[in-house]
Formats: sequence, C-alpha cells, structure tokens
Amino acid sequence: MDEFIKESFSINSFTQWTCPTCMRGILEVVGELKAEETAETLNSHDHPGFDYEWVNYTVLGTLKCNNSRCSEKVVMSGTGRQEEACYIAPNGEYKEMSYFIIKPIFMHPPINIFIVNQTVPKKISQMLVKSFALFFVMIMPVVIGSEQR
Repeated sequence: MDEFIKESFSINSFTQWTCPTCMRGILEVVGELKAEETAETLNSHDHPGFDYEWVNYTVLGTLKCNNSRCSEKVVMSGTGRQEEACYIAPNGEYKEMSYFIIKPIFMHPPINIFIVNQTVPKKISQMLVKSFALFFVMIMPVVIGSEQR
C-alpha cells in the first residue's frame, strides 16, 4: 500500500504499480507523457505578472505491463504543473531544479489498490475493483520528472 500514498517520486523511481490484469507484471510508462497547457494557462500568458507557477497542464499517457505474456495497457490522465527548487550543492554552488509534477486522476483499467481475497463473493469483488478507479481523485500529486539547471 505504501506505493499508493507516496507524495512524490521521480521518473527514475516511478511507482511500481502491479498490472491490474495479470497481477504479476509492473506497469511502465510507454514513451513520453503528453502534457498540454490548459486554456486558463494559455489565456494568462499575456498578463504582466505571469509566472511559471500559473502554468497548469492536462496530462495523458499510457502505461504498459512489463509481463510479455500480458502486455496490458493502462491509460492514465490527470493534471500537471511545473515546480522549481533551489539548493546549495556540496561545492557551495547555487543550483536550481525543475520538477514536472503529475496528479493522476483516472486510470483505465483501474489499478488494484489492494488484492481482494478470493473468498469475497464475486459481485462484491467486482464492485471493489470498479471502485479503485476513484482512488486517484483524492491522492497527492507525484513528481514525474526533473531536470537540473
């Protein structure tokens, strides 16, 4: 359950969600996530006080099971934003890092938040699995990538 409540992680340590179909493979990002600025962000570019903190994205991507016998694809959509952090490197040099933060809102098929015991009646089990689709609506954003400047 810990992988579901992490507040952030980088693309290099992307959360290892188990495939919802085969329950054996791990979902991996396929290619690049597509991120486009929202209409509100695009309309704010001309504002004299415009800042990167105003930029919000709509994000869409595909995850794929790494089990070659399964290869299930999971569609993920959500929101994103850019954040910056500053720090002093061990050599005393001032550094800035830029992070792209993603908040998954929807995944289909939904990933399994927990394993439903086989003794649970089938109809109840099916309803629980369907409810997993709602999980990310309330979860914290996650860091999907970073670049150092």
